Amino acid sequence: LARSPGRVAVAEIVTALEGPLALVDCMRADRSCVRAHGCASRVVWRRLDEAMTAALEGVSLEDLVAEGARR
Repeated sequence: LARSPGRVAVAEIVTALEGPLALVDCMRADRSCVRAHGCASRVVWRRLDEAMTAALEGVSLEDLVAEGARR
C-alpha cells in the first residue's frame, strides 16, 4: 500500500473493485432513465446513496483489520 491502512477508506476499495458507488443506475448518470429529472423517488435514492457513501468513507482498512482481530 502507498498509504497506511488507516488512510484507506473502504469506499475507495469498493469503488476500485466495483466502479462508482450507486444503488440505482440513474444516480450514476441522468441519461440512464428518461424520467430522471422528474422522478419523485430520486430524492430518496440520492439520500440513500449519500448515506451509503458516508458510511463506507467512515471505515478504513485499518478499522476492518481491527474488527477482524476482535472476532
